Amino acid sequence: MHKLLAILVLSGLCACTMPMNPDEYKDAISGNVLGAQEHYTVPVAYNAVVANLKSAAGRCLQYTTNGILTNHGWVALPSRVTGEVRVVKPGQAQLTVQSLGGTSLFNGGQKPENGWYIFVADIAPASATSTAMTLYSGQFGSLSSRVKTWASGSDPSCPIL
Repeated sequence: MHKLLAILVLSGLCACTMPMNPDEYKDAISGNVLGAQEHYTVPVAYNAVVANLKSAAGRCLQYTTNGILTNHGWVALPSRVTGEVRVVKPGQAQLTVQSLGGTSLFNGGQKPENGWYIFVADIAPASATSTAMTLYSGQFGSLSSRVKTWASGSDPSCPIL
């Protein structure tokens, strides 16, 4: 997670505006070399995947980071990280992870209510027994692999991200 925060700080210094909602974040990641978009199918029914991710978000994606000097020389400021799964409409859910760290200098003093978006996953049924996910993340993050594991229900642990 420290690497994700460093990327967030870097992107704040390089960009004039930052994404203010999940759709803007997905657009920014899709067109950026520092971002990664991945399509993944979980061999688990949609309702179970949503329940698994809600549980993991509540346990593992609610924490405060310490400020650090990264190995790339960027300072990652202390930040409150929050993750939330919400149903967008019947048959479609979304996991968002946000960080309250960083500056709103480039957005005219505005920042999304729960902080900058650092990860988004769209979740929808692929069949009666499988679920399609599209993951949008910073290229250097390890959150995608954790989300896939949590979605499957195979490992509920909360490693340091």
